[in-house]
Amino acid sequence: MQSTIRDGSGKSQGFGLGFHVKDLDGYTRIGHGGAIYGFSTQLEALPERRIGVAAAASLDGPLTEVDDNTFAFPDYGLYHGESLKFARDAEEIATQVVAAEVKFVRREVGTKDGETFTIHPVKPIDDLRTEALTASPPVESGNFLQSDLVELTSLE
Repeated sequence: MQSTIRDGSGKSQGFGLGFHVKDLDGYTRIGHGGAIYGFSTQLEALPERRIGVAAAASLDGPLTEVDDNTFAFPDYGLYHGESLKFARDAEEIATQVVAAEVKFVRREVGTKDGETFTIHPVKPIDDLRTEALTASPPVESGNFLQSDLVELTSLE
């Protein structure tokens, strides 16, 4: 994760296992961020200092329905002036959406009738629930780091 991928000539590409790997005041800084309409995330860490931060933000307000197939983003935020434009088939099922001039065609992934998968329990649910509530994780021995849990609170 902290070793960067290198190109054919051996030059660092600045990423290791999907994380950027950079220097910050003499420390290795790793992280990754991303955004999709309305949301943004960022993860940064200094492993040698044993500190890190994760942030998630809602960037844009609610969409405004322009018509049955067009939804506009607000006049502020990351996607000011952008909209989502849907195309539908004869049954009014969305077949594609255009976002930021990129067309996303609907793909069939096994969810046509709302069923992604079906679970067939090997025991009655009440028995499984009772068993799960009385279970404990296995005891592990070894030289592990102490748990370092913190309470997450809003900074506003």
